[in-house]
This record gives sequence, C-alpha cells and structure tokens, in this order.
Amino acid sequence: MTLTRWLSCLCLAAALGGCATRAPDLAPLVQIAPKSCTAAPDVTRAHALPFDTEDKAEPVRLTIEEQSPCLDEGGVKSLYEVFALPELSYPIIVTVRSLPSTSGILAPRIVLLDKDGGMLRELDREAVHFRGTALTAMLRTRPEERYLVVASDPDVVGSDISRVHGAVNQQMVSTGAVMFTVYTGSESTANMTYAHNGTIQVSARAIPTAQ
Repeated sequence: MTLTRWLSCLCLAAALGGCATRAPDLAPLVQIAPKSCTAAPDVTRAHALPFDTEDKAEPVRLTIEEQSPCLDEGGVKSLYEVFALPELSYPIIVTVRSLPSTSGILAPRIVLLDKDGGMLRELDREAVHFRGTALTAMLRTRPEERYLVVASDPDVVGSDISRVHGAVNQQMVSTGAVMFTVYTGSESTANMTYAHNGTIQVSARAIPTAQ
C-alpha cells in the first residue's frame, strides 16, 4: 500500500470514527483563572506516547482542564499537555484529535520541541481540520523532535462554530424469505464554542513502506 493511499484510508477511518466519539460533557472554558504559569512547557511532566511497529499501541486520551499546566507567553495564557515522542531514527505519523463535548471543543495549538524543550516548529492553524466531529491534525515527525505539546489556542478561544453533521444508519430487514439492508440518512447541527479545555487523543503509527 502506498503512503498516499494509506493516509487516505487513515483519514477516512478518522472521519468515520469521529462520528461516534464524544468527550465527557465539559462547560467551555474561555478564560483562565489567575494561576502560576510558565513561559515554556515543562517537559519533565510529559506523557509517554506509545508506539508499536505493528500499530498495536493504544492512543493516549486525556482531558486538558483548568487544573492543567499553563503557559504565559507575553501575558497571553493557554493550557497545555506534553507528550514524549518515541526516540526513533526514522519518522512516524502522529495524529492529534480534539474531541467535542456537548457545547465546546478545545482549539488545539500543536508545537514540536527538541530534547531540551526548545521550540522547533509549530503547526499552521490550517493543518487542523474537522474529520467527522473531531478537530484532527496529522504530522510526520522529524528525528530531532522529542516532545509534542498540545495547547489551547487563545487566538480563537471564545469563538463560536456551527457544524452540520451527517450520519448514515444501516439496518437489516427481513421479508421472511429474503434479508436486505436498508440505509437511511440524517443530519444534525452542533453549535460549539472553541475553548481552553477539552479532551484530546494522541496516537503514533508507522509510515508504511511503498509497495
């Protein structure tokens, strides 16, 4: 399977999987209460990101909330969590998903750091898209990158968004002698607020070799 086809399949799976995935109900946090923040992420509290060459590693799922660590960059605050990337000599694919709650979704800002916690690059906001109901970013790691930071994006926190979501339902129907499948469709509108808090899911996968 080629890389392009594999990425297309993975994107489709993310889109379909996002249809049924929802975070715990959280009230959108649009202002961070006064608290002690740091100018740079604390990599000593990083969560290990599992990786398996056969893609059997489970994704890491956690909630960024008011008690999470805080960044203060020139008076602009955000909440964050850090993940330690697998130490490999070759690149892998890392997927970050921000899952919706009833009325809010974390607006993710994704930053890559070196082994000392120095910033190497930040993903463009345009790299984060809705796939199904989840905000999703997929990136290819570089050998010098050791930490991934998922932080709230204060530039968009507080903005409202409306998403129309379609679903296809499948039902087996029997006439007695014959079984057949009936497909029905439905649409719903979700109104959400971009927030500092929310549930994220981060996973690592190998890049398949070209066939």
